Amino acid sequence: MFEFVASTVVKRPIGEVFAFFADAENDRRWRSGIVELRRVKGGPGEVGARYRQQVNPMGKTVDADIEITTVDPGRRIGWTTTTRNAVRPDGEYRFEEAGPGATRVTLTMTVHVEGMAMKLLQPVMRSGMQKGFAADFEKLRLHLEAAGGTDRTA
Repeated sequence: MFEFVASTVVKRPIGEVFAFFADAENDRRWRSGIVELRRVKGGPGEVGARYRQQVNPMGKTVDADIEITTVDPGRRIGWTTTTRNAVRPDGEYRFEEAGPGATRVTLTMTVHVEGMAMKLLQPVMRSGMQKGFAADFEKLRLHLEAAGGTDRTA
């Protein structure tokens, strides 16, 4: 198991940024490696909402379904991966004011790893995930700032 943290500041108010994150279907707009992502249960921003997700880490498509476990409006959204894989991340996004009209988004992710080979690869996976989310957060920032608050689901 390993943990990492990634963060960015978006020049949009917390309410707008939180609304965008409340529906995980929006992840495909900024996260790399998503092959498929659609809500299959519940509504956006609801504890218990489930999403069918396929991702393509390192060239291999795998199921990585998630369930929303925590929603504290305007403050945090937690999720867990429900698909049993050798690599299974759980995480939480936190939102806080970062100046007038700006929001700091912080992802804390715990990655559970099974199998000796995967455990040996943890340092490489952690580094790759950290770099990947840094790039993805830049894409997120640019997307939300360009949308000017009019794009919650687009």
